[in-house]
Amino acid sequence: MASPSSPVNTSGPLADSAGFGLKDLVPTKWGWGRKQPEKYEVLAWNQFSWKLVFAVIFGWPAAVIFYLLGFNLSKWTLVVYLVCAVLSAFPILAAALYYHSRLVSSTHTGNPGKYLTFRDKAFEAQWKGKRVPILELYNAYIQRKVDINGDLLTALYDRYEFADFVFTKGHVEFFLFKLIPEALWHSRTQDKEQVTDHYDRGNDFYGYFLGETMTYTSGIFYTPEDTLETAQYNKFDLVARKLHLKEGDKHLDIGCGWGTFIKHCALKYKTNSTGVTIAREQVAFAEEQIKRAGVSDRAKVLLMDYRDIPQAKYNKISCLEMAEHVGVLRFSTFLRQVYDLLEDDGLFYLQIAGLRRAWQVSIV
Repeated sequence: MASPSSPVNTSGPLADSAGFGLKDLVPTKWGWGRKQPEKYEVLAWNQFSWKLVFAVIFGWPAAVIFYLLGFNLSKWTLVVYLVCAVLSAFPILAAALYYHSRLVSSTHTGNPGKYLTFRDKAFEAQWKGKRVPILELYNAYIQRKVDINGDLLTALYDRYEFADFVFTKGHVEFFLFKLIPEALWHSRTQDKEQVTDHYDRGNDFYGYFLGETMTYTSGIFYTPEDTLETAQYNKFDLVARKLHLKEGDKHLDIGCGWGTFIKHCALKYKTNSTGVTIAREQVAFAEEQIKRAGVSDRAKVLLMDYRDIPQAKYNKISCLEMAEHVGVLRFSTFLRQVYDLLEDDGLFYLQIAGLRRAWQVSIV
């Protein structure tokens, strides 16, 4: 399916001639949506007593050592002190965050009965009349134990009336047994299991909510009238402008997904684009749409781990929300690999999904 010839809304903010205008990233005036009520806009991160937390982390081992040994300090005393401080840091921090989240949450009861309809008796007995922790609400909604009344988007604007943003046992388990292992090493086996299990579950499944572009990264909406497809093509053209894509460029897209971006670059900018993914379903979809667009001579997809990308030189490289799969310890190695693949005067565009500035929005 050929991409629109010029999907960007020209009345919206556009990049400067070099393609690096900050105003290009977001509209200067949205004019739609709904502002969060003021009582929810104070960030709990800024209210938290970090000095007290770190005083406890570093203070308790000092107090114990002083009580037991007095001022008879030695090298080994310092080692014991540091070990105790480091080992106690996580449980103390977790306890402090848990306590503070519960303390803030307790000041607002909300109106859950207006928004929630329970299907499961046990879940209803546990949470009827209460705001449900967001993690448990998410899982219960997927398992059809609870319904959210009315239009989902409208309800989500009022999410603090029925959802509770507090730490739970599930968060601790996720942090210890999934986030830390995944963030640190990301072995080939680990990546293959995660990515193929996720992305090879069926292109029809993803088509239901990704739409025509089959793009799993954020789009850019310049106006309320922009469709999901238009927003994705807006994003494609933004990246293309920042990469200064032009005819004949040798372009590599690491983590290309279903290949719509490389097809778009080859079709609109006449680039020679290569995509890389380890999901077979994505490769099959990409090859088919590249063929239909008539750009098989300028666009191709490789089924391989990013670590196996053949050594070659590209003058433009893009990576849209794939770097999250690299892992913290391997990230510098990944950047070195990109450096070695890039021409000396080439350009690299990296987009990484960010984190919220605060772990919780407080209720004041």
